[in-house]
Amino acid sequence: MDSENGGLTRRNFLKGALGATALVELSKAPAAFSAEKSKDASDDRFSNKKIDVHAHFHPVEFFNELEKRVGRSEKHFGWKMLPMKKDTFMQTFSIEERLAWMSKFGIDKSVFSFPTMNIYMDEIAEQKKRNDASKFINDFFANTRQKHPDRAMFLADVPLGTDPEFSIKELTRAIAELHLQGVAIQTNNAGRLPHERVFDDFFSEAERLDVPVFIHPGYAPWFDKAYSKFQSYMFEPIVGFPADATIAIAYMIVDGFFERHKKSKIILTHLGSTAPYIYERINVLLRNPYMPPKVSGKSNLTKHPREYLKMFYYDTAIGNPEALRFCTDLVGEDRILFGTDHPYVESAERFTVDYINETKLTSREREKLYFKNASALFKINA
Repeated sequence: MDSENGGLTRRNFLKGALGATALVELSKAPAAFSAEKSKDASDDRFSNKKIDVHAHFHPVEFFNELEKRVGRSEKHFGWKMLPMKKDTFMQTFSIEERLAWMSKFGIDKSVFSFPTMNIYMDEIAEQKKRNDASKFINDFFANTRQKHPDRAMFLADVPLGTDPEFSIKELTRAIAELHLQGVAIQTNNAGRLPHERVFDDFFSEAERLDVPVFIHPGYAPWFDKAYSKFQSYMFEPIVGFPADATIAIAYMIVDGFFERHKKSKIILTHLGSTAPYIYERINVLLRNPYMPPKVSGKSNLTKHPREYLKMFYYDTAIGNPEALRFCTDLVGEDRILFGTDHPYVESAERFTVDYINETKLTSREREKLYFKNASALFKINA
């Protein structure tokens, strides 16, 4: 992150995250779009048609209602980030302002999601509030989609780690009744990872409904046991999220997730974290004769770890040219999706488009990344 166009400097980003005590009044109107150049709409960088699959949406009234339902505490760093609201970071835009913002960067549609509830509440201690929060989020998303069905798409929220059975019912309601476009879960669901058998029925229901499952990193219990300066450096989202995601992906491969859920459509954030770069290390593990099959699921595997990686989808949020080129070569051009992580990255759209433009991609790869792959995955009529 840099200070381009009046955004946060790296130093102020950390300072705001660690030291802010007075939260921004969410009743105020969102900041104007002054930080982005007025000529963006005609800028050649943003002329491609795009679908953003990693876009978070939470306007003023959303957070006001969420606070009433789950409370607000700065011990959960999601609330601690709100004082850092800037023109290009942590905005609380209305849907109309958000659509106008998207248009500045050639984004035709966004698949919106709520990031991770456990950065805003203790979901384990307050399970009923967590369930109610999911219903509120999904109803809010459905009502918003009705206003702008051509441009606003949404992923349902479920309390998977704390209540798998309720999550199955809420997933079904969100897709069949509310007509949302998929579901978002975490890499770490109240201390449990997606590969665990307790979640098999949930993934089977997602397969039956034929909808994508977006797996976003969240606050993991092991963060509290990490190196003593982990939190003071705000390493939870910067280092902890990709580390926890890599662990979750490795378990899914080794435990034979795709042997049980062959039709699953799983989206990984941030170009799969480090999983694409360590597949041969996982293969070394699988070749280990002392690895107990009854624990690992090893006996059920039919593919090399590299081939299982090709069964996931990957978004481009917070990437770099070298990583994008490597991931595209490894998993194939049909598995890469445009994602910005708005508004949790400063100048998210500009940052993402700029690094994609720096990547050595063919025009076909770029078109698939920006639009065609997501269009096929979410069954969007061009």
